[in-house]
Amino acid sequence: MSEEIYMEIRCVFSKRTTLFPIFSWILQVLFVKPYSHVLWYFEKEEMDLQYCYEAIGGGMRGANYKWWKAYSQALHYYAMPLTKEQWREVFLPTMRKNDGRPYGKLQILGMGWVLFVRFITCQKMRVRNPFGDGWVCSESILRMWLKLYSTETSQSYCIKIPGCEPFMIPKDDLKDIDSFTHADCDKFMGKYFERLEWDK
Repeated sequence: MSEEIYMEIRCVFSKRTTLFPIFSWILQVLFVKPYSHVLWYFEKEEMDLQYCYEAIGGGMRGANYKWWKAYSQALHYYAMPLTKEQWREVFLPTMRKNDGRPYGKLQILGMGWVLFVRFITCQKMRVRNPFGDGWVCSESILRMWLKLYSTETSQSYCIKIPGCEPFMIPKDDLKDIDSFTHADCDKFMGKYFERLEWDK
């Protein structure tokens, strides 16, 4: 596979800006973060296309960015390079395959148990989410990220990002991927990419 960088996609952290976005406010207060959601963003200048791909209450879906920003505000992002092969053979097919995939509504409730255990053990113990009825926003991001950049071994993931030296991530770091919150996702991405303020 060619290592030539073809384009970038962005892992974007955002919040709702509609009138009384109660759920967004609850998440911001609960995690002490200015954001409540995470999604993919990409653009194709030759097509004058700005596009978002996200897991929301109605399931996995794509949306035109100009429409999306009417009810949401992007705050910061991590830019990730893609080769042409990754774009055409991994990202686009995965996006199409998972379009309409159910949102993990019960999984959101299970997050309460996950967070409770973390709290009473002072972050020393991590448990699996007892529900797995779909994908939540952070899980959809991490699963796509692994598809794009990882090769799985028995105990770890070998990560190969175009233009960077390969590195290993222990499987234990992602064993509870269905329990990752958007704040966990932000922390994880911050280990490997530069955090950038939104500029669109």
